[in-house]
Amino acid sequence: MSIHHFLELTFAFKDHKIGVPFPITSQDLANIWYCTPRNVKVIIRKLTQLGWIEWQAGRGRGNLSLLTIATSSDELLLEEAKTQTSKGQIKHAFELIDKYSHVPSTKELYMEWLSSGMGVSREIISDQVMDRLRFPVCLPIHHLDPARLLYVFDEHIAQHLFDTLVEHHPEDNKILPSIAHAWESDSTFQTWTFHLRKGIMFHHGRELSAEDVIFTLNRLRHDPERYEQSWMSVGIQSVIAIDRKTVRINLKESNYLFLHFMSSTEASIVPQDVVEQDEEAFIRKPIGTGPFRLVQLDEQICVLEAFPTHFKGRPNLDRVEILLLPEHENFSLRKLDWTPLMTTNSSVVQVSQGPGISPPSEWNELEVHMSGCSILLFNQQKNGPQNHIAFREAMALICKYPGCSYV
Repeated sequence: MSIHHFLELTFAFKDHKIGVPFPITSQDLANIWYCTPRNVKVIIRKLTQLGWIEWQAGRGRGNLSLLTIATSSDELLLEEAKTQTSKGQIKHAFELIDKYSHVPSTKELYMEWLSSGMGVSREIISDQVMDRLRFPVCLPIHHLDPARLLYVFDEHIAQHLFDTLVEHHPEDNKILPSIAHAWESDSTFQTWTFHLRKGIMFHHGRELSAEDVIFTLNRLRHDPERYEQSWMSVGIQSVIAIDRKTVRINLKESNYLFLHFMSSTEASIVPQDVVEQDEEAFIRKPIGTGPFRLVQLDEQICVLEAFPTHFKGRPNLDRVEILLLPEHENFSLRKLDWTPLMTTNSSVVQVSQGPGISPPSEWNELEVHMSGCSILLFNQQKNGPQNHIAFREAMALICKYPGCSYV
């Protein structure tokens, strides 16, 4: 904690020049460090050994000691922020800089260092090659449990942790196999049968079975008040296992688009044993069958690692680190260079990072706009103007514009 004691010291005496001694008492330092005078002596001895301060104790009762701040705290602060970031404590790193930085350049240097570590990097660890992707987002992660997905960013991450029975490719509007390698329906499209692949493993080492599919769908069906995505299962009459690798789903009425429902991330298959044993633990750290497994998730970082036995093949990336930055820091980061991730068919394009680099000539740039919405809700359980219908009608008129709907 020596660095934090020094930062507190220089923050308290930021108006004092480096190298110029000034009088002080041990009680003054005890008040700054929130410790006893006895611990003050230990801290002073340590800071002196590090060469960060010089200390001349006062002789005799009532005589002041002399303290000299021997070095600037900004370089030490920058290194400590880097250390905290490497530990995954990004929020703490920003808090340190915002509180203790004396000059704007400290934060600028930190953001430059942070930017330099973004993108794709390769390390050799114990003769093994590790390819890592690190990138920042200025969004929180709310839920990764498929049954609770609400936000696009959460869903994007969940897609890499879980698999669905089938996949829908919007480019050609085709339904492709995934957990189910084959399927069929009756002539009324009311009874659907799915044949599951053998050898699909969950991240905790158990093979997926028909019981997991049944549990996943019944979890949504039987507790609609608890799970936001339960609406997807309202048309299901029953789900039964023909055997360990065959599932039959009976619908209440014909549904020609049922495969589209089963291809959505919200219908991803979850492990029955894990969820039943401790659902709250599953919500905090979900386990699926996807190409990546979740190894860390908190308010500062989300870390994914490749799942080597994924049934569609191991990902080329070994590790993905998503730094969850404060929203106001978004514009301080340097624009990332994504050229190392460019691929043509199955070959990686060998390019060097730097300005002016462009993808191969056969590449076409594609921009995809994802549909979304903003929702304005009024809490009718609280007293206020929202309780009056005239107020809500006025807000509806204010918000009414093309593409806007209200109830």
